[in-house]
Amino acid sequence: SLVHADKRKLKQILLNLLNNASRYTKNGEIALEVNQIRENGANWVVFSVIDTGSGISPEQQDGIFQSFSQIEKTGPNNTAGAGLGLAISRKLARMMGGDITVSSTVGSGSAFSVVLPTTRPESAKNSPLKLVGS
Repeated sequence: SLVHADKRKLKQILLNLLNNASRYTKNGEIALEVNQIRENGANWVVFSVIDTGSGISPEQQDGIFQSFSQIEKTGPNNTAGAGLGLAISRKLARMMGGDITVSSTVGSGSAFSVVLPTTRPESAKNSPLKLVGS
């Protein structure tokens, strides 16, 4: 199945997650995986950005999707952001009927997953959603 999503919004989300992964992964690996799952009677497409970087503590995970929140002042590459990327990305994903989650272990890396529906959500019937790839 194809995912129903706005191409520009999905691209912005994925670029933000890949940028964050590269910022906090100095000498490691970054992967982008795409899978389909069925949950609660619905089909979903999951885009996962997985890195072997510094990881995020459980305490830090609680606030990373809030505006102006940062994991640390600078990453290993001495780059800092405004702390808006994850907050905006989550809002965009939710506008498209999905969400973003994080799973992480300090010292082992992080996995950010963008979950989007394969069918147009009822709440978005009036939104200008497009089929990815069309």
